[in-house]
Amino acid sequence: MRGKFITFEGIDGSGKSTQARLLAGELRLKGDNILTTCEPSGTPRGRRLRGAFPEAVETVAPLAVLLFFAADRARHVEFPVMPALEKGKIVISDRFADASAAYPSLLCLKMLPDTVSTYITQFRLYVSRVCRLYNLRFF
Repeated sequence: MRGKFITFEGIDGSGKSTQARLLAGELRLKGDNILTTCEPSGTPRGRRLRGAFPEAVETVAPLAVLLFFAADRARHVEFPVMPALEKGKIVISDRFADASAAYPSLLCLKMLPDTVSTYITQFRLYVSRVCRLYNLRFF
């Protein structure tokens, strides 16, 4: 049985984490097997990225930040998202596709417009493949 993948997207402070936590709690009360996650991922690397993002504009080359986001996304999808879905879990993510396109794009857009355009195109293809593989739908 394949699981379900639910994401919450929105601007900072819009309540994504709160809504994800509330939904996970309700579904757990019903007996569902839930994995909650976030992006940049909840791995130590992802947490460092989240903490460093405000300073990244000034201290890290834009292309490096772009590639770091891409590497974090790939790791996050490979583990824990895909294994959880394969086990039939419901995965609830605080950010996913939209944030992965928005954050690096905003950071790099003025400096590397062609690179950002290529990144977004490749990212959309990757998300599309993952969605087809797991029969995911975005609403």
